[in-house]
Amino acid sequence: GITILDGVFYRGCHVEPAPKLRTIEGGSKCWDWKLTGDTRLCGGHYDCKSPSDAKVTVGHCGGHEKDPNEDLRPKFPGGKQGIPWCEGQEPAKIFAETDFVHFDHIGGALLSIFQCMTMEGWTVLMYQVQDGFGFWLSTIYFFLLVVISSFGLLNVALAVVDEARADFDTEDGDDDDDEPVFADDALIDDHGKPWLDVMPVRILRKIALNEIFVNIIMFFIAGNVIVMMLEQFPPQVSWQSALSVMEIIFLVVFCLEMVIMIGAKGPKGYVLDPVTCFDGFIVIISVIEAAVGGGGSAFTAFRTLRLFRVLNKLANRWPAFRRLMKAMVRTAVSLNYWLVLFGLLVFILALMFISFFNRKFHFPEDDQRTTSKSQGEPWCDGTEDETNVAYRQDCIPRAHFDTFLWSVVTVFQVMTGENWNWIMYAGMRANGWGFCIVFILVIVFGQTIILSLFLSMLMDTFAKVQERLRKEDEIKQAQRKARQTGSGIGSLALPSSGDSGETSPSMALSPQPNATRVDSNASTASEPAKGGTAVPGKPNFPGDGQTAPNMGGDPQASQDAHPGQPENGNHADAVQASSDGKPDANGQAMVVQSNGDTQLPEKEKWPKGYAWFILHHSNPVRRACWWLLEYKFKGWNIFDNFILLCILISTLCMACDTPLNDPGAVGTKIIRTADTVFAIIFICEMCIKLVAMGLIWGEGTYLRSGWNILDGIVVAVSIVSLITGPGGGGFLKTLRILRALRPLRVISRNPNLKVVVQTIFASMPALMTLVIVCAVFLLIFALFGLSYLAGTFYACQAEDPGPFLSRYFEDSNTASTPLCLSTTVHPDAKSVASPQGTFNEATKQWTISACPAEKSMNWQRASADTPICVGRCVEGQDPTPLCPRAYKTQEELPHNCHDEYIRPNIPAHIIESEKIGKKYVESMKRALVMPCAGSQVDAKTGALSYPAAAVSCAKTFCGSDIDEDKAESCESNCKKHPYFCTETCKDEDSPKCKSCIQECKEACVCGDHCEPLVKDAGLCVEQGGGWALAIPQHFNNIWMSLLVLFEISSTEAWVDVMYQACDSTGQYEEPQRDNKQWLFAPFFLVYMFMSFMFLLNLSVGVIVDNFMELKEELKDDGAEVMLTPVQQRWINSRRSLMHKTTLFRLTNLHLLPKPRRTMYKLVESNVFDWVMTAAIVLNTIVMAMKIFPKPEDWWEDMLWGLDIVFTITFLVEFVMKFYALHWAYGADNWNRFDFTCLVTAILGIILSVATPNFAIGQTVTQIFRIFRVARLFRLLRSKRLNKIFMALVLSLPKLGNVLGILLLLLTLYSILGVSLFASAHSAEFLDHHGNFRHFGWAFITLFRSVTGEAWNSIMHDLLTTSEDWFRMGDWCTPDGLFDTFTEESYNILNSKCLIERPNACVQTIFGRNWFPAIYFVSYILLIVLMVMNLVIAVILEGYEDGQARPEEEVIELCVRTWRTYDQDHTMTLPLAECLKFINEVVCRWYGDDLEAKRIASAFNNDSMAFHVKADFDLAKIPMKCAKTFTMNITEDGRVDFLDASRQALRFTISGREVTAQEDLKALEHALDDKDMQRLQKIEDKGKKKLRLVSQNTQDLTRTVSVVKLQRAFRKTRAKRGNNLKMEDVQSSGEEGANGGATRT
Repeated sequence: GITILDGVFYRGCHVEPAPKLRTIEGGSKCWDWKLTGDTRLCGGHYDCKSPSDAKVTVGHCGGHEKDPNEDLRPKFPGGKQGIPWCEGQEPAKIFAETDFVHFDHIGGALLSIFQCMTMEGWTVLMYQVQDGFGFWLSTIYFFLLVVISSFGLLNVALAVVDEARADFDTEDGDDDDDEPVFADDALIDDHGKPWLDVMPVRILRKIALNEIFVNIIMFFIAGNVIVMMLEQFPPQVSWQSALSVMEIIFLVVFCLEMVIMIGAKGPKGYVLDPVTCFDGFIVIISVIEAAVGGGGSAFTAFRTLRLFRVLNKLANRWPAFRRLMKAMVRTAVSLNYWLVLFGLLVFILALMFISFFNRKFHFPEDDQRTTSKSQGEPWCDGTEDETNVAYRQDCIPRAHFDTFLWSVVTVFQVMTGENWNWIMYAGMRANGWGFCIVFILVIVFGQTIILSLFLSMLMDTFAKVQERLRKEDEIKQAQRKARQTGSGIGSLALPSSGDSGETSPSMALSPQPNATRVDSNASTASEPAKGGTAVPGKPNFPGDGQTAPNMGGDPQASQDAHPGQPENGNHADAVQASSDGKPDANGQAMVVQSNGDTQLPEKEKWPKGYAWFILHHSNPVRRACWWLLEYKFKGWNIFDNFILLCILISTLCMACDTPLNDPGAVGTKIIRTADTVFAIIFICEMCIKLVAMGLIWGEGTYLRSGWNILDGIVVAVSIVSLITGPGGGGFLKTLRILRALRPLRVISRNPNLKVVVQTIFASMPALMTLVIVCAVFLLIFALFGLSYLAGTFYACQAEDPGPFLSRYFEDSNTASTPLCLSTTVHPDAKSVASPQGTFNEATKQWTISACPAEKSMNWQRASADTPICVGRCVEGQDPTPLCPRAYKTQEELPHNCHDEYIRPNIPAHIIESEKIGKKYVESMKRALVMPCAGSQVDAKTGALSYPAAAVSCAKTFCGSDIDEDKAESCESNCKKHPYFCTETCKDEDSPKCKSCIQECKEACVCGDHCEPLVKDAGLCVEQGGGWALAIPQHFNNIWMSLLVLFEISSTEAWVDVMYQACDSTGQYEEPQRDNKQWLFAPFFLVYMFMSFMFLLNLSVGVIVDNFMELKEELKDDGAEVMLTPVQQRWINSRRSLMHKTTLFRLTNLHLLPKPRRTMYKLVESNVFDWVMTAAIVLNTIVMAMKIFPKPEDWWEDMLWGLDIVFTITFLVEFVMKFYALHWAYGADNWNRFDFTCLVTAILGIILSVATPNFAIGQTVTQIFRIFRVARLFRLLRSKRLNKIFMALVLSLPKLGNVLGILLLLLTLYSILGVSLFASAHSAEFLDHHGNFRHFGWAFITLFRSVTGEAWNSIMHDLLTTSEDWFRMGDWCTPDGLFDTFTEESYNILNSKCLIERPNACVQTIFGRNWFPAIYFVSYILLIVLMVMNLVIAVILEGYEDGQARPEEEVIELCVRTWRTYDQDHTMTLPLAECLKFINEVVCRWYGDDLEAKRIASAFNNDSMAFHVKADFDLAKIPMKCAKTFTMNITEDGRVDFLDASRQALRFTISGREVTAQEDLKALEHALDDKDMQRLQKIEDKGKKKLRLVSQNTQDLTRTVSVVKLQRAFRKTRAKRGNNLKMEDVQSSGEEGANGGATRT
């Protein structure tokens, strides 16, 4: 950042191209270079041209005097001449916040990076850098930053916290198993005794237990909720009577239910049961509310809590849902200690921030870089005369630490990450730069660690509780079966989840482990496998020549089902082959029998087996289609790959197309012609598949696959587009948008993407149950908000000084404005009324003055709650002089060009037609404040008259033709209106009441045109203001309430909604700051905790849980599950040993020259490594010392010199290593990495010297300098850093799959967004940065939405209707008229600047603007809550897989120990030394005494011990011990490194068990031939790396046995020889004696 982005934030648009000298007071001169006030940086993507019209220049770009880009430096005429800048014109950053976050020095850069890591405010920085530096490099930089840091490192932090928590759990033990099983869910125990054994109680119990009664109550609860959902603002008064009657009926029903339940359970049982007790509380509150006659009771919203009974009902009927609910409750209960910790942390931080920033957040509105004079005071300066504290806090931001409540709320806001950076800016602005550390620590420990700990505990507890509940349900099911069959539970086997009798959606739709697999194979686990050797501890599984168990059926049947299945046969493949309906060469569908044989089926009955009722399998046309579908060339399916290529090219074409493209341009014609061609290709594809597969009858037909259905929908849309052509609107245009689904077809043709989709689909059932729970919680909070906040989010929109509202009046009930009215309403009139006189704040009265001639009529409302009307024209009405007809053609649309832009060559008829549209737009934007009926009460006589009836809203817009029935209904509604005439009509016969009712009645009769306003709203419009929503969010109806709560659950804008709720007063009343802070601040804190922290994090738990289950299921289908843990570790260790790329960089050192050998020892020493690491760190520090602007002239030269020094240092390092290692230097990946960094550094120096004034050369040089920072990765050689790094590396393949799906869905939604919103009217957030004008901007906008950056604000901008635009004083082109598919219509729109500045209304569905809400809600649910949670699951798995394995550590120990024995790296040792080496490795691994020097340390049997001596005898090795060795020895008695290390691995991994050694030997013999060959190939490569020469070797065991046999033979032979000699001696002696006797 500081290398290429320094000085960027000084670049702004100036009025003049260069500074000008200006003479100031005293005759001195200064340089003046004013800014234009543009809110964008320049010099990159933005060049001070109009963002909506590139033909209009709004300024000249310029930067700092020392800007790295010389073209942007101010060019002083004649030089600066030592003349200073004028006051306020000194070079400064354009935006105040960039005083803190920037890339001018390392401190600001680190703070900027940290802020971007939290994904808060990063898009603002990216957009600024795009405008000031360049588009592509800035976008790539920030995208990579967010992906690597936020998606990667922060989730790795979660994995680290999860590991630490798991370690503590392991140390402390798990006491969860002692948790009691939940009691039965029934409200009444039907097996227990009644509380009072009398007939009425027994009858009431039967009624309460009756299912019909329970369902009736559920029906009334749902009805009560629906009635509450009908509430809205402005209220539908005509509904009130019916709703009131229904409320009474509901109350009577619930009272009756309460009586029945009390009688059935007894008073004590009723109170002790939390469900009935809670319901009784609600009923009592409702009775009190009805008694006092309060629709506005404070307890109204508590009735919504009855919805929990609906959840209870669902739980009783839906086992999976019951488990989820119980798991949620138990999980919440188990997190109580974390809640205490979190509460203490928030409490401590709140007090700490109060001590730091109490009364410090006081800032002037006109200066964003200083603090207010009132800093340290409780209120703002200049508000001493104000009595209401709500109006004394204008200088205090909403997030502050002046009170304990708002300190807690602000700390919680920082914890959620919402706008925390702006709070940090305020803290740094108030107390200085150093206080950023406080906020960073809060984010690190509060958000990253504490909330990660919460998520870790939540996922772990949720998974454990769900598993325990699943077991409990199985036990209950078994008990229930036992009761039904009359047998004891002891006689029943524990059922699996598949046999429990309750099939949850998650079990039905997601692959589950076969619970009967272990049982069905348990009896055969020890039997030899067919065609192979039995391996101890190796279970038999289908696909390995054993019998396949039936899925959930009888285990014995699964063993006998396929007795003749061939060896290594795959039953699943056979089943698939038998069901796909594919014909053989003779045209018959082949069926694979259970014994492996194939045979032709019997002829299928029509229509099964027939495509389109006529084509049988043997039909040559159908066979030809099958051949086309299945034809392969060198293993590639030609048809599928061709279609895949077409899909990719078609997607690219759709991405390049946009409604704003010129249809006459060559590129557009090519793209749209290609779209037609691809549509035809896909139609042909579908036809071929339909002929080959059939439509629906039979197995494997076209519509039996969900992917084919999707293909069919897309093709059907293409057919409609081909028939109807590109033009047209309405439903056909909506239908054509579905072509954007075409990229989804890639998933079915990519196995890696299908794995991710499979995980998502497997999670869907569990997520659906969670969604139901979330929806109920959301509905409860939405009804609460609807009850209390409907109509309260409005405020008066006016320029300062604002209107005088009711708080200025002495009596707010009589507050109204005396008006001067026109006597007639002219068709072109801009206003009808204006205030008469001025308001005197001292007397709190109006000072009346004479009305002007054009508005000569005096008029005033009778009271504050008497409505004043705002009259408007409405769309679709019949034209009148006041409201002319709407534009009907493109020619009649007004132009949308800047006033500075001169439109060339516009035909006269278009200019004339535009007058129609311009007149219509002006009339629609007009809002006339006028009396509703024109009645007035004389202040002196009290008489009621109608002086202003002629200029009343009803008369002006609706005339005299009024429906009498409607008028009567309106009058009735006005008398019971909840907001109009309530105070005035306490005396119904008073003239004021009659005037008020008449005004209300006329407003109701002409309701389409006349908007009635009372109280502050009326005062606001009477004095020239506008009454409108203060923020886009509101609670005026249930749908918007749900949408608002959904969007703030993503933490976006939740504080804005909370602030507005805290300020709410009443309907039509001006909000007052913190008016209801003690009600709504806790309300939103509770909601955010429940939604953002708990419920949404549960979705992470569900995704991770399903991901891990799917991983285990996939393991079950692989070979790994057939090995014991020790055996698997042995296989892994052998692979790890061979995959080590640089065990020894050089071998046979004794053959090298002495200087090279000395150099090798130097570069391989730890001292050399630490020296170079220190050089890397120092080089990085020097690079971080870059400062803009440079503090001294010599500063850059010093850094340049140090850079040369470090480059020479690294060059020397390379020379030394290359001399020592020669070409072995490149065998190490780190060496290659270092060499790349060195080359780029040298190239950067060469380019900077060769092209000092060449801009491109400087840019390339800066990019090359970036690579020097990459040397920091060498620090990853540290174990702990490498562990985290390896977690990311190991996650990359699976992250690639997830990111592939993310990229695909982003592409899909980008194409959809361009189709729907490319021409949408710009707004506050839908601006030049966040928009859908083309695919690039749409992709950036959606990626921004993934991180949660103001996605809801863009959605609300798109939700703006044409009526809303007219009310805001603007207009939008009807979607039907914004047609750019023909050259003629495109040219017309282009001539009106509607292509460069599009302003189309968003396309509607049945007249409703629903597309933006559907689009963004589905996007957030699918991408953010599902796909992004998969990222967490993958990284958690990668971190788990990246844990340091024992075999890796043993290998490192072997290498270190071998170097002490073999200092010349000959890679062989004499057998005696080798045994010492093995002994030392084993002893060090187990921590035994090395002095013993005996192999017996690896065994528990001392009888197997033998001492290793230099001259030991092989024959003395016990044969039982020798059999455990698998080493090979050469003819000269030496053992190579690989054999010795492999033997050491055996002893360390086997766990000191001799039998385990024998098992490992048996495992090697039992390995599959392919696995053994693969392992042997890896080991051969390892030997080649170590340059081990192949020699004649013999197995040590055989050698020992041969030696023993030879020794025994020799002994026997020697003994036999001795015996023969003795016999010869004896025989010769005997013969001599006999001979002597004879002679004698």
